[in-house]
Amino acid sequence: VFFGGIKKMKIQKLVLVGDDKSTTLSTEKILTIPIKPGIPAGTRIVFPEEGDQGPTKIPADVIFVTEDRSHETFRREGSDLHTTVDIFLREALTGTVITLNTVDDRTLRIPITSIVAPDYMKRVPGEGMPLPTNPKQKGDLILRFNIEFPVYLPLSSKNHIKKAFEVSRTDIENTEYVHRLILANKMRRNVDDNVPLRYGANDEADRLKFICET
Repeated sequence: VFFGGIKKMKIQKLVLVGDDKSTTLSTEKILTIPIKPGIPAGTRIVFPEEGDQGPTKIPADVIFVTEDRSHETFRREGSDLHTTVDIFLREALTGTVITLNTVDDRTLRIPITSIVAPDYMKRVPGEGMPLPTNPKQKGDLILRFNIEFPVYLPLSSKNHIKKAFEVSRTDIENTEYVHRLILANKMRRNVDDNVPLRYGANDEADRLKFICET
């Protein structure tokens, strides 16, 4: 399905024989089925009037319906590919690089720089299935994560973790302040980023600019 190709299927059918075409004979026929890259599951491929013949009936159509085989790594949804990756809690918090083999035998190295929460997903554009309408383009690869927690932590490690998560009230207030200034800046402009914004002498945006530059 990823690469496309040709599938040959053998069918048995009744055909009319004899001069008067009143006798039927069972025979075999090979049908050639074109498989386009990225063909969706459930696609109907019709061979008109390739069914059984009879003296008083028109042969029926032979219809094949495509079905995706399950893959050991990826699950398909439309033109996107989904997979779940196991990572340690340490990697979920501090970042990591995921190495993943693709369907076409390439190796991807995907950096994970965000904190991986239980509902976090990473989308890699253009690494999914070929689009049926344009095989040169592809859907996306979507990674979800199974976070593996340690079964035991010594007291010293627990203390280090507690210290790492300690955030002072001043740090929180400063972070919230910067976020408020950024939001205020965007709301005031409400225009294209290329349009400059005039700042007043006592404008908070001036202080935001100072904070960002320092």
